[in-house]
Amino acid sequence: MSTVLTGLIELSQLYVDPDYQRQGIGQRLLEWGLKQADEDGYPVYLEGTTSAKPFYEKAGFATKAEPVFPGVVGADGAEYKQYFMLRPVA
Repeated sequence: MSTVLTGLIELSQLYVDPDYQRQGIGQRLLEWGLKQADEDGYPVYLEGTTSAKPFYEKAGFATKAEPVFPGVVGADGAEYKQYFMLRPVA
């Protein structure tokens, strides 16, 4: 995580190797980072993909904007979207 604006932390990337996905590793990493942000009193911002959106929603993030990239196609064959998401201090 990195601080990008005063009073806000950005989760810039969170990836788990495909061989190790679905084992709770990403969840534990996210929980660790969110705990640090909460202890420091900062909300957390991220830009997530369609496939990651449910994962982040489960952790308390809410979508604040949904930009679409016309002419850009995602891995699923659909028009590429991102979700600008924010989680308040817990």
